[in-house]
Amino acid sequence: MHFLIMDKYFNEEGFRIMKEYMVQNNIPHTSVKPVPFLNMFVPEDVDDYSDATYEKYFDKSVPTMSFGSYALAQQLIEEGYTPGGFINENLSIEVQMREWGSENFLNGDCIFTTMGTIQDPGWNKFFIRPVHDTKVMAARVVERCNFKQEVDAFFSFFGDPEFEVLLSEAKEIISEYRLFIVKGKVVSHSLYKVRGNFCTNKVVPQEIIDKAEELCTKWVPADAFVMDFAETSEGFKVLEINNINCAGFYECEIEPIVEAMLSL
Repeated sequence: MHFLIMDKYFNEEGFRIMKEYMVQNNIPHTSVKPVPFLNMFVPEDVDDYSDATYEKYFDKSVPTMSFGSYALAQQLIEEGYTPGGFINENLSIEVQMREWGSENFLNGDCIFTTMGTIQDPGWNKFFIRPVHDTKVMAARVVERCNFKQEVDAFFSFFGDPEFEVLLSEAKEIISEYRLFIVKGKVVSHSLYKVRGNFCTNKVVPQEIIDKAEELCTKWVPADAFVMDFAETSEGFKVLEINNINCAGFYECEIEPIVEAMLSL
């Protein structure tokens, strides 16, 4: 496995730790950088982009995996690199609820709609997020009084009336946890929020790990992905699933993630 890492462009120490681990253990990798006017990524030491192509820099016959950029992962997949990244149609919360059961999700009582047909749900506070794995809209809690403003803002910046979203009444969350999952097994984990405040710790309740791996015996959205859990007054619920290629690490240990990816 050859890893492509964008380790210098985001405030995410985990990607730099990942690169250091690969250097120390002679794991094949390349630091890459974006070239905006070409809409592609090249090795850090490349300055001449006149004939830049992915195949010029990276051997398509070698298994290749990206970390640090959603766009890089998507482009590698489109160019035919394997795996390139783990972005697919299963990274839809509607699909995940159907496969795992909506009762296992924090927002299992949600409404699925589009931005073109969205209506005020009547809740004082509501949660809105894209149905699919996309960076077009950030998931967030919205006050009812700001409903029209949120919709207008969306159309002023993006404007697709068919854009699918999930709406749910805002719920109280005690704490939030992140799990990195490879081949149905939790390989690294971290607490990252308590009562809405940023708070990290490597320790997570065993119950969350057990619940995640039990769900993975029924179905998985990809060979490698990230699962976030919320602790509520009704127990632990799945918050969301993210692609593994550009997820934040918090206090997750990096080494087990890399080793698990090497085993794919």
